[in-house]
Amino acid sequence: MQYQNLRKFEFFEDSVLTKLFPPNYELMPNVDDIFELEFALGELSALNDDDLIKRSAFICRVNGVETNHYKIGISSSLEIYNNKSIRTRSFFSKGKFSTGYGVHSLFPYRGKFHAQLVKGIINVINLAPGDTVLDPMMGSGTACIEAQMLGMNAIGYDISPFCHLMAKAKSNALTAETTVLDSAIANFDRTSEFISQRQGNPEITKLLDNERLIVLLAYLDAMGYARRVVGQEAKDKFPEVLHRYQHTIKRFSMLRKELNIDIGSGKFEVGDARKLPLDDNSIDGIITSPPYSFAIDYVDNDLPQLEFLGVDVNELRERLIGLRGGRKKSFRIEAYLSDMKEIMAEMSRVLRPNKYCVIVIGSNEIQTGGILFDREIKSFAPNLGLVLDKAMLKPIRGIQNSMTEEYVLFFRKAS
Repeated sequence: MQYQNLRKFEFFEDSVLTKLFPPNYELMPNVDDIFELEFALGELSALNDDDLIKRSAFICRVNGVETNHYKIGISSSLEIYNNKSIRTRSFFSKGKFSTGYGVHSLFPYRGKFHAQLVKGIINVINLAPGDTVLDPMMGSGTACIEAQMLGMNAIGYDISPFCHLMAKAKSNALTAETTVLDSAIANFDRTSEFISQRQGNPEITKLLDNERLIVLLAYLDAMGYARRVVGQEAKDKFPEVLHRYQHTIKRFSMLRKELNIDIGSGKFEVGDARKLPLDDNSIDGIITSPPYSFAIDYVDNDLPQLEFLGVDVNELRERLIGLRGGRKKSFRIEAYLSDMKEIMAEMSRVLRPNKYCVIVIGSNEIQTGGILFDREIKSFAPNLGLVLDKAMLKPIRGIQNSMTEEYVLFFRKAS
């Protein structure tokens, strides 16, 4: 009875999408989850047609004109994965519009932030070119790099020196040419020897300029591949990875010029999110995802790269959110929640009034003993001046995941 005044849905004639979206707007391929449709509608409300073409993450065409995001994604070639399994090729194919487009495909980090989601968040919270975006737990730098690609100034911190290197190298790749990579490939033996001889030297990142840092990341990427193959070493995988980096950067460089994309500045430092070296009310937007240390042991996951960089992994473990607190799970959970309260207080302090702090967080209830981190964060946010305006549920996709969903929490700093 309650639906009698609504027009009947003709199952064989009507489409849900045509009910939601005007015919002159076409969605990106594989956009079918509810959270994706919400973001697409949010972008339609927040952006005019010209800005949709330049900035939209979930719209493919506007009045028949392809968006920049679609062009960048469609340019991602699977040729570089020809020697991989069908499963792996399928994963990267599905990710070319969501997580693996442009320079995001360099070093596919485990637990990596969803880049397309970040772009959608930037759009619906009305950040503009020239604004300053912060990720105080940046991981591989996805949020910062996405902000830079939209002409914003990005600041990123992470307690892991390896994450710092990843983020900085990927940021450098936004404006890099392939000259240094071409030379590294042409002189492969010399390049490999130069890098391998500096294993364990914490100063190696300071010895390399911007583009050579990308070469170092490729070498560390090769270490990860070699770790998963019996009898392989980094030098065996290094040429393949270098060619992939060269191919990716060359394609993005061409598109950046063709689409007149202005890259914003990037500032990346090793730092503690609980003690941000930033002024009060200095940040226009915060987008972050706390490390999923109860699902991923980041120290063990990054062990070869951390040891190569001369990092004291035991000391890092004692400082890493979610890992510190010892072996007992209850102590680690207590430390995690205490750390998150400090981090949220810092984010509230540096954020401008009426601006948004967006946190993407999930919980594996089996691993946390039934504790839901999103619920805990929502409980203490009001006391820190952060008002929850919206909470969205998002499924987690991937080859191997111990969690199936996470929440996107939109906190607005009270005026």
